[in-house]
Amino acid sequence: MRGIKSLVAALDGSPASERALVLAGHLACTFEAKVTVLHVIAGVPHAVTELRENLVAPELRAYADLEHRAVNDAMWALGEELTSQGARRLRAMGVGEVGVAIEVGDAAVRIVDYTRQNEVTQIILGRRGLSGMERIFLGSVCDKVVRLAPCACIAVP
Repeated sequence: MRGIKSLVAALDGSPASERALVLAGHLACTFEAKVTVLHVIAGVPHAVTELRENLVAPELRAYADLEHRAVNDAMWALGEELTSQGARRLRAMGVGEVGVAIEVGDAAVRIVDYTRQNEVTQIILGRRGLSGMERIFLGSVCDKVVRLAPCACIAVP
């Protein structure tokens, strides 16, 4: 059996992801594993950018671009704050090797891609518990990661 050498704790700020971070810390301490705190910023779909180009009057595009940059900057700042707080918590728990990463795009795809590119042996992530119509229409990042991941996953409620 392969040991746990490298964990990804996917953090989105939800209570479930905070619990996943704590579990990742305990596992890392037990197995002397590295933990990377990963946050994914949702990218603006190409279709939205194209719509903005076609629907926003030319004289308002500069304002729309400025607004887009402000939102993007705020999302990066939030991601940096989440990952740095997560890393501090892990270090306080006694985890020896802690890293942080921020990716942009579809959360499930980016988590799985990061895992493959960095030879991660375990993913720990929160499960928000979507049910009924929410799950049908929105899907679940957690479900998608579990289906696509090349390694073991733990979904924390």
